[in-house]
Amino acid sequence: MSTPAPPSRRIWWIVAAAAIVMLLVCGGVVGVGLWAVNKRITAAQIGIPPQAEQAVTTAADLMRRLFSYDYRHLDADLAAGLAVTTGPFRQRYAQTMAQIKASAPAQQIVISASVVQSGVISSRAPAAQTCSST
Repeated sequence: MSTPAPPSRRIWWIVAAAAIVMLLVCGGVVGVGLWAVNKRITAAQIGIPPQAEQAVTTAADLMRRLFSYDYRHLDADLAAGLAVTTGPFRQRYAQTMAQIKASAPAQQIVISASVVQSGVISSRAPAAQTCSST
């Protein structure tokens, strides 16, 4: 009849087995992460035309310009915004900037917008519809 292993030896084996499992899991996670980084997909690879990529870049730049202003040059900021807007949005933009112009200098307000995400909704030559969030 064999005698059971002392409790300290059993605990050591349990700890060793758990450590090996954890190392394998961590190694797998790191491996998958490195694989994903190396497999970056470009817009061209999934069929997005270069014009659509340019539209996203342009839209993001315009969003930054529209929603950024400095109390020291509000007239220039308004002119830049009006140059790239049309229709009802242009009217609302002008009204909003008039309200800002009335209060921004007294409070020395400087707003610097940044675009968090931007993407193509649809793209058909010669235009693309984009969506950006600031």
